Amino acid sequence: MPRLLTLACFLVVLGIAAFARFHGLSIPWDHPSDDVDALLYRPFHLDEAVQGRKLGKLLDEGAYEYNPKDLHGPGLIYSTLPLALLRGETSGAELTDLTLRAIPAFYGVALLALLWFWRRELSAGPLIGAGLLVAVSPIMVYYSRYYIMEIPMVFWVTLAMLAVWRYVKTPGYGWAILFGVAGGLTHATKETGAISFFTMSVTGLGVLWCHRQTVATAGRHWKHLGASLGCGLAVSMLCFSVFLREPGAILDSVRTYFLYFERAEGSGHEKPWFYYLKLLAFNRQPEGGPFWSEGLTLILGAVGLVVAFGPAVRRFGDAVFWRWFASYTLLTGFIYSVIPYKTPWSMLCWVFSLMLLAGLGLAFLLSLRGRWLVIPLVTLVAFVVGMVNLVEQTKNSLTRFRADYRNPFVYAHTPAKLIDLVRNVHDMAAVHPEGKGMRMAICDPDVGWPLPWYFRAFPNLGLARTLPSDPDVIQAQDVIIVSPIEDAALMEIIGDTHQFETMYGIRDDLKIYNYVENGLYERFLDSRG
Repeated sequence: MPRLLTLACFLVVLGIAAFARFHGLSIPWDHPSDDVDALLYRPFHLDEAVQGRKLGKLLDEGAYEYNPKDLHGPGLIYSTLPLALLRGETSGAELTDLTLRAIPAFYGVALLALLWFWRRELSAGPLIGAGLLVAVSPIMVYYSRYYIMEIPMVFWVTLAMLAVWRYVKTPGYGWAILFGVAGGLTHATKETGAISFFTMSVTGLGVLWCHRQTVATAGRHWKHLGASLGCGLAVSMLCFSVFLREPGAILDSVRTYFLYFERAEGSGHEKPWFYYLKLLAFNRQPEGGPFWSEGLTLILGAVGLVVAFGPAVRRFGDAVFWRWFASYTLLTGFIYSVIPYKTPWSMLCWVFSLMLLAGLGLAFLLSLRGRWLVIPLVTLVAFVVGMVNLVEQTKNSLTRFRADYRNPFVYAHTPAKLIDLVRNVHDMAAVHPEGKGMRMAICDPDVGWPLPWYFRAFPNLGLARTLPSDPDVIQAQDVIIVSPIEDAALMEIIGDTHQFETMYGIRDDLKIYNYVENGLYERFLDSRG
């Protein structure tokens, strides 16, 4: 395929990816609930809300507290700062959902754009085929609109792989330093990126050893390794320590790996080894809902894995590259599968590389001729039908099933109906004499996440895991949101001074109750007509 045509096709693929990731992100939570566009707003997951509040604290206080038990570095938050300041959001209260979610969406598009720098290694067919899969894949699109670390982490890992591949081809300080910086930013984004660095190193050394006769060694020097490690460590330490203001966080970023061994046992997220494969292959809840499957990626990726280790791979780019990527995908997928702790977004790092191999599998099947001519025809029809189905799945995952447990990518998520509570509380503030200065308490073992994000502009919001011991403090609250385990104790304190508004689901089977001071509740009802 001519280079200009390849570029044109790739730009179209990038445009599709950008549309899928950014479409509807500007719709706010308080969009009219009866408007069809409201379906594009997904309530914040508790992890998104926690990161949003951390960013707000960084803006308000200039502080970032790293918790090694979270396995989350500050990379995502630092990435968001420039956009927040550019949009004039200089405090936690001014932050918007769009500012946060635009960042992983940008990383999602940038991740796909990186493939252009591998166009010679991939060749045109696999590049466009893999690009289409990445552009419309439900799992890639869904989590590219999620304010968590996974998509940014996959971007930095992929940039590191690009840098080390270029270094192998043309050794020099530039590629070595880029690899180190990408490694440091991976560590500062999410520490589990170390798994990918381990697998890319082990498989890279293995593949290079097997092809040592064809790989040049001239130009490499130990000084390059020193520069790479030095830059990587410097970037990581500066990020974790908030530019040396919190030096203790540097040690914590290492200590987290010892804590990870405990967390990896499951910590309530235990899944069987085949969980990820099933997630890709086929899903449908017994209660109904649509069928979900990324079997197209799984089947074509399996074909690509076989082709990568055979002689036919030489017709599709660089054989050494493909064998490295195939080995990396297999080893990384294996490690993540045997770790008991599993969440659906954790699989992104190897699913992305599997999609590249799916592009190889597609190109191989379409290239068959002679007595095998029926295979390209069947493959082309199946790929077109499969792409249409993936687009439909992606549409469902972003609209009707955006926060529905029948969507396999919805995991411990906030139900869409919780926005009714958010809307009600804001409406109560609108009729309160002190506005958002009204007194409000959330008493819940998990602090009601993600509610603290939605109530970040309420200066008198109190957060507690249990009811305060002082009954006067409770009586003074205009709005009290509690978990069911605190309900009986709360009723003994407030008596008939507060009205039970209603019960809301907060995630999975967890519920919360909302109580409102009687006078405020009456004004609220009057405002609703």
